[in-house]
Amino acid sequence: MSQISSINFKKSVDFQVFHNSTVRPNYAIGGELIANRKGYEALKLKEQIVNQAIETYKSRTKRAFQAKSYEWSAVCNIKEDTTMADLERLAEHFEQKYGFQCYQIAIHRDEGHFDDDCNKVINHHAHLEFITLDKNTGRNRQRDLKPEILRQIQTEVAEILQMQRGEDKQNSKRERIEPRKYAQLKEQERKEQTKLKAEHKQELEAKDNVIQDLNQELAAKDQELEDEKLSKKRLKEQIKQEAQERENKIKEILYDRIDKLEADIKEKDKVIQAKNQELEQEKLSKAELKKELEQLRKDSKNQGFSKEFFQEINLEKKKLRFDNKKELELWFQNLVEKHTKKGIFSNQVNNDAIFEEMYKLYQEPYKKIQAQDQEIQDLKAENTELKNENERFQKLLESDPALKKAYNQALKNLENRKKENMPDKKRQWLESKERQERILDKRSEQDQENDYDELGIDNILIHKNEDKTQEDNKPKIRKYR
Repeated sequence: MSQISSINFKKSVDFQVFHNSTVRPNYAIGGELIANRKGYEALKLKEQIVNQAIETYKSRTKRAFQAKSYEWSAVCNIKEDTTMADLERLAEHFEQKYGFQCYQIAIHRDEGHFDDDCNKVINHHAHLEFITLDKNTGRNRQRDLKPEILRQIQTEVAEILQMQRGEDKQNSKRERIEPRKYAQLKEQERKEQTKLKAEHKQELEAKDNVIQDLNQELAAKDQELEDEKLSKKRLKEQIKQEAQERENKIKEILYDRIDKLEADIKEKDKVIQAKNQELEQEKLSKAELKKELEQLRKDSKNQGFSKEFFQEINLEKKKLRFDNKKELELWFQNLVEKHTKKGIFSNQVNNDAIFEEMYKLYQEPYKKIQAQDQEIQDLKAENTELKNENERFQKLLESDPALKKAYNQALKNLENRKKENMPDKKRQWLESKERQERILDKRSEQDQENDYDELGIDNILIHKNEDKTQEDNKPKIRKYR
């Protein structure tokens, strides 16, 4: 460890961070200038450290913060191969043992002088910028730097940087300077100060140039921010306009769809009403049913049927199980087939002729019943498709609140138009019914599903008898066995 270590503290100023990192003085002779943080970055970290320490002090003591002298700059001799990592370990030692918080480290290998042979003699040194406020207590630890502590620090710096410790000033025993020599030294100091002032002026000019460059950079940043604000404003207006156009388009599609579905419902209503009327017309009263059975019994006389055949007809006259003529005709066709298979006809009866006549008699009604069954199945399939379409439509409404809102408003407008076009008596009856439903509100969930279709509009009842289920209202058709 041939190189001598030394560290000296002095009050710091804000411009020191720029001298450490970017601004070279006029006496620099060229070489490396390395800093772990640039000037503004270091100032920002310093501000954070100070603010945190002040808050910690206020929180701990419940008193106002009054410390003033807590910004210190340390100049430290280093070796030619000293690294930034070595200096960071030194800064960490100061924080852990003395509470000093370092916010910038810079290595200067660009200062020194030229010897008689015009060779560079580099003054290898580093700058460490400290805030002497303890981050755990907020107390200013600079006041702890007594002479014995400063001597201890010199020893620790030499050990950490692996350098030779300088001679202790207490042991140097320097001689007292005579007044005449002191005056000469003062004169020499005055000349040096004049020179330093000139250098300082140049340094200030360099500082002004840096400030001007920074001001231009800040102006460019301000203009960039203004342009960004204007761009965001335009983007916001464009998004708002597109949202309005989308809402109008959704409303247009929704109204067209509602009109189409309403027209489809009206057409299906006509078909269902026709089917209901047809089924209603085919219903038989008990008297008509007895009359039909009696006529069938009379027509079957002398046709070779057994006594059991006529007993079954008489039994049906008592039960009267049929709702319409089609069911009666199918039942009778099955009865004839059953007794024909048992060989009830005598040999004198022309069985082929009887069956041919019976076939012609019941073929046409049976085909009509089959056609009606097919129509019922088609209507069920259409109803299922409408339900599936409604489920998809409901999912679309749930995924898009704007569409759902527009749809509900459209339904409300549609109901209002319907009420306006209704006769007064019917509208009064409907309003009375709605009030009763709101008061009682006793309908079950199944009733609600039957009362409202996928559009929220009243379902059209296929069967007039609301006390029976759809299965109960189907025609009782008995097929051939």
